Amino acid sequence: MTDKRPAGAYKSIVKSTYSNASAATSAQTGAPKSLRCVFCDKYKPLDDFSARMISRASYNPYAPSSFNAKKKVVSCKSCTAPSTTHLTCMVCSKKKPLDKFANIQRRNHGRARCKQCIEKRQNENVWSDNDITDSDDDY
Repeated sequence: MTDKRPAGAYKSIVKSTYSNASAATSAQTGAPKSLRCVFCDKYKPLDDFSARMISRASYNPYAPSSFNAKKKVVSCKSCTAPSTTHLTCMVCSKKKPLDKFANIQRRNHGRARCKQCIEKRQNENVWSDNDITDSDDDY
């Protein structure tokens, strides 16, 4: 090798080689310039879709041919539901932002308890004498 480039130039050469190769492969496979959203039933440019949806709809050379032959269900950014930003605590019934809930509580929206209610529950004295009566008169 008579190339007298600095040692860091290797990465840029590899990047340019792979980017040219990927451009050539996408030209060969006929990557779509637009996709059809299943909800609004319109063909839209790729800019209107998330990277995840584009990768889902594009050809996968490692997948079985039956996978690539299936019609893909993709939705554009405007038809995709926004992420959840608030939850309602099942104990205090208050609507609070996600940072007021533990990560594990965020998974089950119907039974989510906020950190404040969880802390109250943990600080309760389970063995307090106020609630427990041992007399036989109650029966």
